Parts: sequence; C-alpha cells; structure tokens
Amino acid sequence: MDHTELSQEKLVELYRLLLFTRRSEEHLIELYRSGRAPSLPHSSIGQEAVGVASTFALEPKDLVSPTLRGHGVFLAKGVPIKDIMAEVYKKKTGPSGGKWSYHHISDTQRGVMLTSAVIAGSVPPAVGAALASKLRGSGQVMLAFFGDGGSSRGDIHEAMNMAAVMDLPVVFIVENNLYAMSVPIAKQTKNPNIGDRAAGYGIPGVIVDGCDALEVYHHTKIAVDRARRGEGPTLIECKTYRWRAHMEMDNPDDNRPADELAFWRSKCPVKKLEADLRERGYLDDAIIQGLETGIAQELKEAVAYAESSPSPLPEEVFTDVYA
Repeated sequence: MDHTELSQEKLVELYRLLLFTRRSEEHLIELYRSGRAPSLPHSSIGQEAVGVASTFALEPKDLVSPTLRGHGVFLAKGVPIKDIMAEVYKKKTGPSGGKWSYHHISDTQRGVMLTSAVIAGSVPPAVGAALASKLRGSGQVMLAFFGDGGSSRGDIHEAMNMAAVMDLPVVFIVENNLYAMSVPIAKQTKNPNIGDRAAGYGIPGVIVDGCDALEVYHHTKIAVDRARRGEGPTLIECKTYRWRAHMEMDNPDDNRPADELAFWRSKCPVKKLEADLRERGYLDDAIIQGLETGIAQELKEAVAYAESSPSPLPEEVFTDVYA
C-alpha cells in the first residue's frame, strides 16, 4: 500500500500522537489507582491507531464524534492535554467546567462534538451535523465513531440509511474491539464483519486492520475525500482490541482468554508504526527518546495545571444545563 501522501514530518507526528495517547492513558491509570485523580479511566490502550490515524486524515475544519475511548481523537484534533487533565480532575478550567466525564469532552472550536454517555447515542446527532454541513455548503466532513457493542442499535441503522440516501458528508468508523464490555461479538451478531452491512445501505464498506495506523489513515483519507466531493458516506470497520478491561475498576483482563490477549498484544499499533518508520529511516532511538521526554514534560505540566485549578462553584450547578 502506498503511503507517500504523508511526508516524513507528518509520519513522525502521527507516531508522536500514537505514543502520546499511549503514555497519557498509562499515566491517567496511575493517577486513578493512586487516588490522585477522581475520574474512572476507560482506556483505549491497544486500539490507539483507530482514533488517532482516522482523525489525522481530517482537515482542521472537520468534525468528530468520538466514543468513550476517544482520548486519541481529542489529542489528534488538537485538544490540549492540560484541558483534558483538568476535566479528569473535575476542575472549572476543563472544557466542560468540571461537570462532565473527560471521556466525552466537547471542544466546538476544534470540531469535537459533545457526545452522549449512551453507547453509540451520538451517531444520529453526528449525521445531523453532516446534514447541516451539506445545507450550509461548509465543506466539513464528520467522523462518527461507534463500537461493536453499539452497532446493533436501531438508531444506528436509521442514521446510516439517512446519510446514504441523502449523500451526507459523514464517515462511520466502527471500533470493533471484539467485546461489548464482557459480551463477545459472536454473541451479538452472526456476521462478525460489521463492515459488510454497508451493502445494505448502498455505500462503500471497508474492513481494515485497526492496529495498523497507516492502513487506517489511508482508507479514512479515501472516505473523507469522497465525502467532501459530495459522494456520500463510507462505513469503515477497524478490527482492533483493547488490552485492558472495559474500565479500570474491573478485572484487568476481563477474564478473556490468555492466548487471545497475547495475540493482540503482539499487534501493538505503536510498535507497528515505529517499526515501519525505523525501516524508512524516519525514526531512531534518539528521536524516540526526545519524543518520550517531551511527552513526559507535557504530562507533568498538565497534571500540575489540573491540580492547581479551581473546582466549579456550588452555585454554578445549574449553568450550562438545558431543561
């Protein structure tokens, strides 16, 4: 597969974002387990390539509607780590003023839609945003993320059918990590390939290796360009895996088979891209160490910012609330 559309600088930045996502989520888990941070992590460790690489295919004006494992999407869309950390700590300086989960951050200036805590509940509003883009002629494309666990919801099908019929500028990204909390995909659907459903809507469907950042980027870029030309949506299924439990209060491996965990850990998306870029001569030990040092410093400063920020005031409980 030809990935010459990305320069050396862009490829190294893609790697940095993957590494940043991995290191920041590892740090969030440490903060939670040490009792320093109150937010319960639902990490994307192991499946970072899906959110980061697909978002990397967008233009700054484009929109995203992430899942609760959208940490990499936030970083790739330019949301500062200090803002994310402030929301982790439930501080007033967070994007939601400390009133909402850091998994569902909204940053309208950077095109991050406010998402729902209802699994896959943000997909129909994402289609609405794509309709608004088409009516306004803004040229914006929407990435709508959802997981295998939400793929059988009725409103998902309604949303995809509407987007197909109206040729809306939206790309549906399925993060198929094989488990809906503890329910394996075989107990949810007879056909394990969610991407096959695209045929039912008359739109392109692509199934990609969600552990290969370059493959995710390549196919998302094709879909985004197609949507921007007015040719309608694409359904992209990314086969991936979360290394950790659904959430950090659960059994670390969710009692999943040891050989299954070992197989997917061997497909580490960070190491995969690192190996590709080392082979091209774009990365070496010194460059990687520099990136690690920079990321560690950003995380240190973000935690200090969050811990020193004020909490929301009690009298603000009803502000920004719609009834």
